[in-house]
Amino acid sequence: MQIRKLENVDGRHVIPECNTFIIDLGWYPDSKLSGEYILVEVLEEEWNVIKTMRSKSRFEIRDTLEIWLRELNNNQTEDGF
Repeated sequence: MQIRKLENVDGRHVIPECNTFIIDLGWYPDSKLSGEYILVEVLEEEWNVIKTMRSKSRFEIRDTLEIWLRELNNNQTEDGF
């Protein structure tokens, strides 16, 4: 799963062309009970990894994801991310 922040341009939501961050979430190794979630924040242009988090706990992943989304949205406290 990947999450990208969209911009509102003339009433339309578009993906920004530069300085785009992606949050990528996956289970690795795929389809293995012994795996774990891996959450990665990257700068899309060169796929530069900024942060990584690994856990078997979906609750830890959820909490980390919420923190990262707030940080990317300039620490706004409203629920709009």
